[in-house]
Amino acid sequence: MGEGVKRALEASQVTQTSLSSLTAGLVYHDMGTCRMGYFPATSATDPYGQIHGVQGLYVADNSVIPTSGAANPTLTTVALAIRTADYLMKQLR
Repeated sequence: MGEGVKRALEASQVTQTSLSSLTAGLVYHDMGTCRMGYFPATSATDPYGQIHGVQGLYVADNSVIPTSGAANPTLTTVALAIRTADYLMKQLR
């Protein structure tokens, strides 16, 4: 995979950056910048993703996940987004 990336960079005449020189298979999943929780002093959103103190503003991405485990967070992120959407639909009824 690493060799394929190098060939693709050369073919497209792109300068290699530190990001493109990462070891193949090494990935980062940024998260936790809008932590979900019950208390505004320790979290940015409530358990449904609504920003504390801001009516109608919701976060539905992996930034609400406080910490990262060893696995890819995609399915957890999707589950939380669906949960938030369900909650919003109930609020609109």
